[in-house]
Amino acid sequence: MYGLVLSMLEDSVTALRDHNVEIAEDVVQRDDDVDRFYFLSVRQLNAAIEDLELSEMIGIRHSQECLEYRLVTKIIERIGDHAARIALNVLRMDSTVDSNNPIFKMAKLSIKVFESSIDSMAQEDLNVINKIVEEAKSVSQFGVSLESQEVGSENDIELSMVLESLRRVAEYSGDIAEVSINMSVKL
Repeated sequence: MYGLVLSMLEDSVTALRDHNVEIAEDVVQRDDDVDRFYFLSVRQLNAAIEDLELSEMIGIRHSQECLEYRLVTKIIERIGDHAARIALNVLRMDSTVDSNNPIFKMAKLSIKVFESSIDSMAQEDLNVINKIVEEAKSVSQFGVSLESQEVGSENDIELSMVLESLRRVAEYSGDIAEVSINMSVKL
């Protein structure tokens, strides 16, 4: 699910940069697959709560982890929704976006912090995870600072929506890292 959402984010940014309608449409369609993965994972986690053997088989040490993993999968699903929203805004645009537009820096930072937040799930060093939480806040604040600037031209509304989605990706990534902190503390 993470791999699919990450590719959706990267492809939606490519579609934005190149004004590639085909890629944007593909991203929107992939969101349905993410939703199916989400519902499958919820069913598996619910089953793991009731079946200790299944829990052990899928690597869950404590039933409480099921709730935390469910939260993480919901956040990943929401990030997928934002990737689809970015693609939908590309479809509404009439022209390309200048490759020097700061929105592409925001996109790169948001994707990086998303990757770091997922990596934090395997991290046991709380200092490292806390840095990821702070990085996510910093990226979100960068997005807020861009909102006050002119980020586009004739595509202002769509670019504002893209910027908001990228900011939300960063914030959700911080949420994933915070769940990682909770899971690390309980070890």
